[in-house]
Amino acid sequence: MRSFWRLAYELLGFSFTMAFAIVLFVQGIMVMCGAIPPPGEEILSAYIMFTLALILLMWAVRKAEALAKELAE
Repeated sequence: MRSFWRLAYELLGFSFTMAFAIVLFVQGIMVMCGAIPPPGEEILSAYIMFTLALILLMWAVRKAEALAKELAE
């Protein structure tokens, strides 16, 4: 089992990653719906933000599953 500080560090990284991914996800949706102008005035950037957010969310969920499995041991 990992030390408390190592787990705290990983959970902190996980929470920052989730927050960043959620912000990108919401911003991508708002740009695609036309609520805000896209950064760089290109709609492609909204799709890139949206895709990056989905990748980060998937990574964060896998990381959370691994941490939960390790804490259960």
